[in-house]
Amino acid sequence: MKEVEEFISQYSKAQVYLQDNDTARASQKYKELLQLYNQIQLLGTEEDKQIAHEQLCKLYYQIQEKPKSFVPYYAAAIFILLASFIILVEPSIVGLQIFPETIYQDIQVTTQRSGFINVTLTGAPTGLKIKATGTGKIYLVKDKNLVKAWEGGSDYECIDTCTLDGINTNKIVLLIETSTGIKLEKIKYTSKPTPNKAPYWTTETTTYKTPFTLNLNNVFKDEDGDELVYIASRAPGVFVQIYNNMLNVVAEEKGTYSISVYASDLKDVTRQPLTIIAE
Repeated sequence: MKEVEEFISQYSKAQVYLQDNDTARASQKYKELLQLYNQIQLLGTEEDKQIAHEQLCKLYYQIQEKPKSFVPYYAAAIFILLASFIILVEPSIVGLQIFPETIYQDIQVTTQRSGFINVTLTGAPTGLKIKATGTGKIYLVKDKNLVKAWEGGSDYECIDTCTLDGINTNKIVLLIETSTGIKLEKIKYTSKPTPNKAPYWTTETTTYKTPFTLNLNNVFKDEDGDELVYIASRAPGVFVQIYNNMLNVVAEEKGTYSISVYASDLKDVTRQPLTIIAE
């Protein structure tokens, strides 16, 4: 099956990009693999589907482990969970993109003595891990108490900061305790979503005659001004494609069909059913 061969080829290229720490190109390959995965789900054998699914999930988590600095994706995990539910209910989905589930922030502070460090995150943390080198301890200052986060681990370490409650600010204070020196490299954390207004459908029209092309940016709006991401379900006998926010729909035969378009601002998801008529 040519789609399987192409999937393997593109997957290999993504692995090369990951080895070179080129996350942007690896992410682009992930998106291309999603399109191939959709085709394999329609035409491949059960073994093909299982292997493609396993490799796609593996690549997704490999990309998440690559550091991403100062990117406000603190609520992207919510969208991923909802999108996963959508896929279970409607397994044929187009337009899905990749989103990180954790925030990585570069710090790169070296100190030879104990002291406090002020750090500004993108949101109030609900869990926090620290990657550092050297000898000593690192604490999070919380309500005038010291919560131990790191004590010499070689990878990300959280000790007592793996889960955090009651922090309502994105500005945190860390205490470094050392006598020989510590280099604080990175912080990995989850964060509370800020108040958000979900995208909404702006027109009364929900019935369209095929073939048609629809600019989804003209029919979905977001009051917060967030950039929207779109996915859409397929229906038997209907070609559905999303490219650059444009929805293209063509029916193979006469009839009435139903699809759904989902708009997300990476915090909330809005589902809009559409009726497709082919005369």
